[in-house]
Amino acid sequence: VPTSYAPLLDRYHSIIFDNPGWGFAGAGGDSQEQEVHVHRTLNVVGSGAQHQTLFTDLVRLVDSVFAGGDFASQPAFVVDTGCGDGRLLRRIYEHVKSNTPRGKALAEHPLTMVGVDFNKDSRVATELNLSRHAVPHLVLFGDVGKPADIMELLGRKGVDPSRSLHVR
Repeated sequence: VPTSYAPLLDRYHSIIFDNPGWGFAGAGGDSQEQEVHVHRTLNVVGSGAQHQTLFTDLVRLVDSVFAGGDFASQPAFVVDTGCGDGRLLRRIYEHVKSNTPRGKALAEHPLTMVGVDFNKDSRVATELNLSRHAVPHLVLFGDVGKPADIMELLGRKGVDPSRSLHVR
């Protein structure tokens, strides 16, 4: 993960003494693609690997949400904002499918994983990861700094907030 910040670290002297807003403020262009301070693909891969312990603990907690037999009261969507490469969504889905009563009823009570990320490379990685493993999903652009915009977009895409579990 630290290596992914090489663009930022390479310019630290200039940032500290000349241009403290470099890479963040007033970058211009398409706001969806302005992350010049980090090599996002490298960061996504490194972060995904680094978060495995967190994922294990989180899956243990999520297990209780899907453990009962009242499937209609369980989430229909799991939303991960800042989804990276989609590993957490895949891991949760595979756990629910293989280890909970809900997993045996996914045809009648589907579970859709929703990846939200600012970075295009992350969204592409999530799309590939979830598609490759046959995980029902949506992948959307969203800025974690604008949660109201994310909620509005989720609503437009048919994601019911009252039936959603937000995991990050």
